[in-house]
Amino acid sequence: MLVATDFDGTISAIVPDPNAAVLLPGAADALAALARHPRAAVAVVTGRSLADLRARCPVPGVHLVGGHGNERAGAAAAAPDWTALAAEAKRQAAAWPGTQVEVKPWSLTLHYRRAPRFAAAVTAFAAAMARRQGLRLVPGAGIAELTPPTAQTKGDAVLALRRELDCDLALYLGDQATDEDVFAAADAGLFGIHVGAGPTQAPLFLPDPEAAVCFLASLPRLL
Repeated sequence: MLVATDFDGTISAIVPDPNAAVLLPGAADALAALARHPRAAVAVVTGRSLADLRARCPVPGVHLVGGHGNERAGAAAAAPDWTALAAEAKRQAAAWPGTQVEVKPWSLTLHYRRAPRFAAAVTAFAAAMARRQGLRLVPGAGIAELTPPTAQTKGDAVLALRRELDCDLALYLGDQATDEDVFAAADAGLFGIHVGAGPTQAPLFLPDPEAAVCFLASLPRLL
C-alpha cells in the first residue's frame, strides 16, 4: 500500500512564516516506521520545492515529491520563469504590510497569514494576475497560489507513484485545495483523508495535523 501525505497543515502545523514550518513531534518516527514496513511505501507530496522538502523531512526511505507533483529526484521538468511576475507581486505586496511573496520552482505564492485584513485584496490581485497570465489560482490557508495550467498536479504524482511502486492501494492525507486534485482522481484504489475543517471531496477526515500524525503512527500496527 502507498501511504502519501501533504506536508504543511498535515504533518506540519500551519504557521505564519512558511520558513518556520517543521515536522510535528512524532511525524518523522511515524514516516520512518511505515517506510520500514514490508507492506508499505511512503511519500510526501508538497507544493514546496524538492530541496526545501528534503531539508524539512530528512526521513530515510520516504519518496519526496515537490512542486505540487512536478519535482522528483532525477525527474524534474524545467520550471517556469517567475521573475517578472514575482517582481510585480512584490511591488504590490509592499502596500500590504505583513504580506509576503514566496517564489518556488512551480508556483508563486502570496501569503497573508500575518495580515488577514488584506485577504480580499491579495486574493483579488492574484485572481487578476491569473486571468491575465493564464495561470491557475489555488486558494489555501492564508495564501493565494499561482501555478502553470499545464503543470502536473498532486493527483498525477500520487497515481504515478502507485503505478511505479506497484501498490494495490493508495492512501493520501492532505488539507489544501491542491490536495483535492488527489481526492478527485478517478482511481477506485485511492482513498483520501482530508485533514482539518472545510469542504472536501475526500470520503474520510481527521480533525487536525496532530490527529494525522497519530493515524500514521498507528498504520504499521494495522498493516
